[in-house]
Amino acid sequence: MEQLSIKIELHLKSEETKETSYIGKNVLFGEEVLLGSDYYIGDLTSIHSHVSIGNHVKIYGDCIVKSGSIICDNVTIQDGCIIGEEVRVNTGSNIPSNTKIPDYATVSPDPDDNEKIVIECKPNKMNQIMSSEIDI
Repeated sequence: MEQLSIKIELHLKSEETKETSYIGKNVLFGEEVLLGSDYYIGDLTSIHSHVSIGNHVKIYGDCIVKSGSIICDNVTIQDGCIIGEEVRVNTGSNIPSNTKIPDYATVSPDPDDNEKIVIECKPNKMNQIMSSEIDI
């Protein structure tokens, strides 16, 4: 995977919308990463190829978002998380620190408790997922 390393802090601000975006130190990007507006990406984070990051997303430090994943609007990913390949993180999800989300999963906020998430796995990928570790 080719990666672009941004070794400076980048702060972008739109005067029209008052939105601010931030990319921390030593953040790595793969090819064809799409970034929405008003995002925060913390230090030492790696965003692999073909990832889409929506608006108002916070990805704190030392995280990995693997290829093909979609991070919808208004998502928070706390420090030290690993988001597997082709994962969809739905709007409003708040992923706790050091969580490992397996490949091909869908993450949604728990409708009964906003502090929790629900992880759903695709049945056709169950063999791969069964061997994956989920720490919450």
